[in-house]
Amino acid sequence: MGSAKTAYIQHRLGICITGSALMRFYPLEEAQGDITKISINGKSIDFIIRVETGTINRFIYTVDALKGLEETLENPSGQYGNKRLIYQFRGGVGIGYRQGRTRPNAIPNRRFEQLKLGYAVAYSTTNQTSNHYDIWLAEDTALRVKRQFSALYGEPHYTMGIDGSGGAIQQYLIGQNDSDLLDGASALYTYPDMLSQTLYTLDCELLEYYFDVNAESFFGTLKTELVDDEDYRTRQEARQSLFEYIEVFYNRQRRHSYLGYISPEEYERANALN
Repeated sequence: MGSAKTAYIQHRLGICITGSALMRFYPLEEAQGDITKISINGKSIDFIIRVETGTINRFIYTVDALKGLEETLENPSGQYGNKRLIYQFRGGVGIGYRQGRTRPNAIPNRRFEQLKLGYAVAYSTTNQTSNHYDIWLAEDTALRVKRQFSALYGEPHYTMGIDGSGGAIQQYLIGQNDSDLLDGASALYTYPDMLSQTLYTLDCELLEYYFDVNAESFFGTLKTELVDDEDYRTRQEARQSLFEYIEVFYNRQRRHSYLGYISPEEYERANALN
C-alpha cells in the first residue's frame, strides 16, 4: 500500500468571526459588517479568532485563539488570551486507522463560550476515537499539538481536557500515564463498568443479529459520515440534517456494498432495464 493521499495537508492560517445573530463562527470575508463585540479585561473588542490548521503525526490539528488587535496571522500575540488552554477530545469507536477530518470552524463552534472568555482551544483528529483507538499515538500527538500552541503563545498556565465517551476514556488513560499534557480533565458521560454495557438482553437470535449487525452498522456509518462532524444547535437543525442524509443521500445516492458498490438509484435503474 502507498501513502494515503490525505496524509498531509498544507499548513493554513485563517480568521473566523462570529456574527451577532448566531452563536457560530464563519470566515471573515462573509462578515458583511456583522461582528459580535465582547468584553476582555474591560475592553470591548471584535469577537475574531485566529485559526491555525496543519498536520502533526499525519493527523489534522487546529489551534484557535482570540486575535490580537495588531497581530498578523504569521505572528500571533496572544494579546487577549487568558493563558489557559482547553484540549478538545472527541469520542466514537473506530476500528482500523483513519486520518479523520475537520473544518476550521468545527471546534470553535463547540467551544464558543470558552473562546469568548479568552481561552485557547487545541484539537487533533487523532484525539477522536471514531478515527482510531491507539491511545499511545493519541497522547503523543496531543503533546506535540500542545508544544505547537506553546511555541505560538507561550506555555499555558494550565491545560484542561474536555469531552465524553471515548473522549473521556482518553483523558482517563492519559492521566493514568502521568502525562504532562493535562492539568485537569472534564470527563463526561463515562462508563462505570463493562458489565452493565455488555449484558445480553434479547432471547431472539434473529433480533439479536439485527440489532448487533444491521442497525449498528447503519448507526456507525451515520456517526462517521455525518454526526461526528456536526454541532447542532437546535433539534430542528438536527432533524433536518438527519432527514437529508438518510432520505436524500443514504437511501438514494450512497454506494452500498450489498448492492455491489452502486447507489440504490443506480441499482433500480439497472434492474428496471432488465
